[in-house]
Amino acid sequence: MKVGFMGLGQMGFCSARNRIRSGHELSVYKWTRSCAEEFQRLEGGTVAANAAEFPVSMLMAIPVHDGFVSALAQGLGGAD
Repeated sequence: MKVGFMGLGQMGFCSARNRIRSGHELSVYKWTRSCAEEFQRLEGGTVAANAAEFPVSMLMAIPVHDGFVSALAQGLGGAD
């Protein structure tokens, strides 16, 4: 399954890693792109520039602030 994952803090990093280890194809996004690139280097997957770039069957998100939720909604074609 193609999975998109937003939020790679402590909890998100572990959850995203578990998706890859379970055999899912994973695209990741984090506000700080270097953190997403570090995840990619360590665990694999692809780095998305925003939610609209997720070619996925399922999107998982661990939001940490209102801006994150607004960006997610706008990236998916919604309004904040």
